[in-house]
Amino acid sequence: MDRELLLLRVDRGALRGLRCMACGAPLDGSRVLGYPHSGGTVVLGGTRLWAFIECRRCRYQNSLVGLGVDGGGVRVLGAERLGR
Repeated sequence: MDRELLLLRVDRGALRGLRCMACGAPLDGSRVLGYPHSGGTVVLGGTRLWAFIECRRCRYQNSLVGLGVDGGGVRVLGAERLGR
């Protein structure tokens, strides 16, 4: 199943100081991505999104849930579709 992947522009306040769960690299400045998902914790225009931060070093997809970030505390400023 192919899902629509979005590059999210977020207020990064709640994301400061996070480290990759796989390799331990800092996630500051890494891409925040998401896709529509009924269990998503981040909301954009009424749509629930499953959001994650892609590690720049190892490309691991760190879910906000796994990082202990409350999605309600992440303000989404906008999004753009990523090409496949």
